[in-house]
Amino acid sequence: MDFNLLKKRLEGCYITLPTFFKDPELEFDLEATRKAARFQLENGMTEKYATLLAGGAAGDFSTMTFDERVKVAAAVVEEVAGRVPVAMGAQTTSTMEVKRLAKAAASLGADFIQVSCPFYFPHTEEDFYAFVAEAAAAADIGIIIYNTFWTASAISFNTVDRLVSIPNVAMARCSGR
Repeated sequence: MDFNLLKKRLEGCYITLPTFFKDPELEFDLEATRKAARFQLENGMTEKYATLLAGGAAGDFSTMTFDERVKVAAAVVEEVAGRVPVAMGAQTTSTMEVKRLAKAAASLGADFIQVSCPFYFPHTEEDFYAFVAEAAAAADIGIIIYNTFWTASAISFNTVDRLVSIPNVAMARCSGR
């Protein structure tokens, strides 16, 4: 994979799509999720200007099973049909699961996964680096690092420099200390 091209494709808007549910059973409304992706394309978002994020924090990743996360991302990838890059949220506390999410996203045709520091459990910067390196080794897919003060601990600029040296890492949005 040409990771320099992937980095170039991230220029422009990074748009988080909500995940839609139907009342009263809270089953997925994948057609509404597809409609949200179509809305972006019909209103000027192109490959030059946008990347869509499916199943990120605003997409309720923390309330979904692995299979549900894959279904949501698959619906968005299928709907946009390569017209804009797609990132799949891959936030998790499990190294094994982040590797599975990376593989699943690559097999769906997503361009990126979004990875955050494992939440809930304390970790060191070296733990986070190893976590991202495992995700990068698992699949030929771009990685977007997402770490902010409300999702994890601060990451030093030295660690950010190390993270962006991993070939798959296309972008890092991190708070520094």
